[in-house]
Amino acid sequence: MVMAEYKDIRVYFEDGLYFAENDNLLLYGTGASPEEAITDLGFHIIHFYQYYCKLDWSQVTGDAVRLKRLYENLLFEE
Repeated sequence: MVMAEYKDIRVYFEDGLYFAENDNLLLYGTGASPEEAITDLGFHIIHFYQYYCKLDWSQVTGDAVRLKRLYENLLFEE
């Protein structure tokens, strides 16, 4: 699988850590370097991708509907 798009990730340094943040997915990763923060964010994206894709549409409400739709369109088979 490949990420369909690699955008909307903001990397910044605060309180001695680098943060990689995606506001659209409501996720962030942290690390000692920008690369570690982006890698950590990637782990979170994979976790929630698997979580939301396992849910049936009848199990999601509110913002979870938006997130499930985003995650279902986030990755594609190459």
